[in-house]
Amino acid sequence: MRTSRAAFAAIGAALWALAVAAPPALADDRATAAAAIFRAATDAYARRDFRAAALSFEAANQKAPHGGTMYNAALAWEAAGEPARAADDYDAALSTAGLDGEKAKDARDRLARLEASLGRIEITAPSGATAWAAHAERVATPARVHVAPGEIEVRVVLASGEAKTQRVRVRAGEAARVSVAAPAPSAPAPSAPAPPPPPPPDTDSGGTQRAIGWVTVGGGALFGGAAIALGVATLDARDKFDAGGRTDADLRDRAVTLRALTNAACIAAGVTGVVGVALVLTAPRARPAQPSTAGVGLCLSGPRAAICGRF
Repeated sequence: MRTSRAAFAAIGAALWALAVAAPPALADDRATAAAAIFRAATDAYARRDFRAAALSFEAANQKAPHGGTMYNAALAWEAAGEPARAADDYDAALSTAGLDGEKAKDARDRLARLEASLGRIEITAPSGATAWAAHAERVATPARVHVAPGEIEVRVVLASGEAKTQRVRVRAGEAARVSVAAPAPSAPAPSAPAPPPPPPPDTDSGGTQRAIGWVTVGGGALFGGAAIALGVATLDARDKFDAGGRTDADLRDRAVTLRALTNAACIAAGVTGVVGVALVLTAPRARPAQPSTAGVGLCLSGPRAAICGRF
């Protein structure tokens, strides 16, 4: 396998240029960190510490995604003797922007060669789920993970925290599919039975009407008392007017006013009295209690017939 150190340097330079040129408010810190990690990955690859180089390339890609960075990570995993991880990163490099045509062709060729001896697990799950399978840990779904042939345990944790585990058998050159459906909505808790309706209020048996009637009768009595008092005052004013020779205009006006008030009080007493008596007399009476039909059935046998009833 021939790997160009110059290719690593070119991608590293591109990341460094991005760090220098990017507006500080957008990506300065992330691009600078990515460039530093990329240089560390290149140094690790030069020391033939391929595993450390692959992990560093992947870390740089997380800071600043680039197809060339993932291509380098795949080369490092392949050199480290981990073909499944290499296949995953070749696959990721082909789906990430930045990989030039020559490297894209090389990545496809290498991926096809590795997949001939590897299997794949294709995982689908509701949005927000993460999956674990073989070397892949906490990957977002949907996901495609390359694994060595054999029986593999796949664990999917839904966004709700619920975990699902499946075991699948994977064959070389084939794909095994794991699909986790969204949990069914829980059935609502049974509601408590509705309380029985309240008993209907007792119908008015006429008590209210009779009470209003008696109050009206009392009002008529008050008007009657006022009419008597006003009548006495009217007679007194008239007598004084006559005794003064019927010349005092004030006494005359007072007598006329008192007579009008007396008449009004008499009319009010009569009307309220009549209405009150009518209300009292026409108020409905309470119904007598109905005899209960509950009891013990009993039949008495006589010489001619049987008499039955409830007691």
